[in-house]
Amino acid sequence: MINGSSTKEFRPKRGFRQGDPLASFIFLIVAEGLAGLVREASRIGVLEGVKVGRNSIDVKLLQFADDTLFFSQPKFRSIMAIKMVLWCFEITSGLKVNFYRSHIGAIGVN
Repeated sequence: MINGSSTKEFRPKRGFRQGDPLASFIFLIVAEGLAGLVREASRIGVLEGVKVGRNSIDVKLLQFADDTLFFSQPKFRSIMAIKMVLWCFEITSGLKVNFYRSHIGAIGVN
């Protein structure tokens, strides 16, 4: 219906647009795929997370809305694992990581 009148059916050709009510749910599904890639990299031993708190909880990834934080040990192998996870994510999801708006930092590293 357009302006209260029925019209011919049409098929969308471009997928979801920003602001579409379903876009946030689709994004959550895709973000869970990224978390799965991180879990797999950790399982096979190429990505070491950071131990946090009294219970030494291993943290590798935090996600909030459309922000993602990776945590790893300052080792070349872990950094390359994050890069490969992002590369696999781009290939499988079709989404591109904007490296110009991405940042890397170190805390407590000598």
